[in-house]
Amino acid sequence: MFCKFCGEKNPDEAVFCKKCGKKIKDEIALSDVENNKVQKTEISNTSTIFGVSCPQCSAGSEFCHPVVKTNVKVTGKFYDICDGCCGYILLGPVGLLCGACGSSVKTKTRNETWWICQRCGKEFMSKQSALERANVSMWMAALYTLLIGSCIGHGIEEPGDFWFDAILVLIIVGLWISIVKSFEDRTGRKLNDLLTYDESHLFWLKYSAICAGSITLGLLWGINTIG
Repeated sequence: MFCKFCGEKNPDEAVFCKKCGKKIKDEIALSDVENNKVQKTEISNTSTIFGVSCPQCSAGSEFCHPVVKTNVKVTGKFYDICDGCCGYILLGPVGLLCGACGSSVKTKTRNETWWICQRCGKEFMSKQSALERANVSMWMAALYTLLIGSCIGHGIEEPGDFWFDAILVLIIVGLWISIVKSFEDRTGRKLNDLLTYDESHLFWLKYSAICAGSITLGLLWGINTIG
């Protein structure tokens, strides 16, 4: 049994917490059903104090341990075979060095914090890391929305296939819905349940602004291109 005040583990028969000394259970005997209710209440209170709980089994932070996962992305090229072959044809063996011209490799490292529940084995991303991932996804979705919106803008001035435009609209809708869905899948909770009121308000404000802005700019871009 865990103390609902400090989270310290105590024997099941304990009435007072051995760490903080506060009363954690009435002295009267409880049935098995009531014991289960008390345990669930203690877990809930503990997770409220420490701010972390498992979304699957509701275990408190004493069962949840943080793990930092590092994602490394390497972009660029070491050697271009086509340039090397062309250089060999034009300059001979020395021309093979042309394949190394302009070669560059960039490494991007991103750290994300995940929690692992020791009770049920559930892995879920921390709120901060999930928000950072959502922000990146928003800007990527905005780029695709801008390009797709320009195609729809062409259809406004030059009416074409209705079904083609309808598919493009569905793609945009799917892009933006997937951002929220991915956030909830990674954290295991509904977005509005995990974020505070201010955090939720700021998130939806940014979400709406980027979405509406990219659609508007895309449509204007497509219309002005034709004009």
